[in-house]
Amino acid sequence: MTSALRRTLLGATLVALAAMATPAQAAPTLFYKINGGATSAGAATILAAGTSGVIDWQIASSATQSAAVSTLNSTTLTLNNTSSTAGSITIDITGTGYTLPSPTLTLSSSAQGTSSITTAGQTATLQSYADGGNGQFGTSVTSGPQVGTTASSAPPSTTYTFDLPVRNTAFAVSSTYSISQRFVINLAGGQNAQLTLATSVNAGTPPAVPEPSTIAMALVALPFLGVVGHRRLRRKDD
Repeated sequence: MTSALRRTLLGATLVALAAMATPAQAAPTLFYKINGGATSAGAATILAAGTSGVIDWQIASSATQSAAVSTLNSTTLTLNNTSSTAGSITIDITGTGYTLPSPTLTLSSSAQGTSSITTAGQTATLQSYADGGNGQFGTSVTSGPQVGTTASSAPPSTTYTFDLPVRNTAFAVSSTYSISQRFVINLAGGQNAQLTLATSVNAGTPPAVPEPSTIAMALVALPFLGVVGHRRLRRKDD
């Protein structure tokens, strides 16, 4: 056996051993509940529909994980108040069994959608969570509540666009963790809404945002720096 063939066989053996030592990551398990009711059976994806009070609801949700980002993503909600009276609904979705990325992470959340608004003052709230204990609907870390509200001082419109921008918070885990979403919306009689919720966990920490006082001090200093620079140029010319 030639030395080149030995090296080839050794390389193939090392690759095979590495593959055996790094098993494929299991997919997260998803659960949901409506208005604090019973928790659904766990599944890799959610595709469900029903009625709670005066609101018909539909949920479609999935999850992914990779070395760079893990998501409780593409959560699409279709909601319809079929009555003439106001109603609200709370939808909780959670995914357990996330292992990637790690160990320093950033939880991010956002929501977009529309609602047929006929009454000012209607609200929609998204709050996303991560839990290092891998608990169902765990709330140990949150990106904070994100609220969209139709203006009470503005005339009602036929369509209101909810656009809750991305919010980030950093945290750390040492093992398996969970990601969760809670969405609450108030719908007047006859209203409907279609929304997409996005919650993700990214590797690393979010970029630092300067404090307003720091920015103000920098702006105050700029004219002074300009004067100093001008004086130095005049001295060189002299």
